Amino acid sequence: MKKPKKIDLAEQFQIADLEDTAAISFQDILGMDYSEILVTDESALSDFVGCGDSCDDFPPELNNDALPDTERYARWHDWIRGKVSKQYGVEIPEAGGVYLVALFWEIEAAKKARTQ
Repeated sequence: MKKPKKIDLAEQFQIADLEDTAAISFQDILGMDYSEILVTDESALSDFVGCGDSCDDFPPELNNDALPDTERYARWHDWIRGKVSKQYGVEIPEAGGVYLVALFWEIEAAKKARTQ
């Protein structure tokens, strides 16, 4: 009999501290219910490439199956960068992965800076 595969889940201590910000941000940015997804301390924004199609401002060309994956990712990333900048005043780098924990810390810092 084959042993069941063991799944090691990344830690969730940091994301747990940011749960309120994460819930609001996922709804604001991607139109997603945070309680219906799995996010860990190692989750990256790029893990959600293609998500957000329920948002009013989702670029329709991203649903074009003829678009090469690299182009789709680049356009999705540009859309998300603009949306996060406009909504929260937080700039996401043009290239490279962005850990959600780091993004949520920046969103919290930007909110605090606006209220001071």
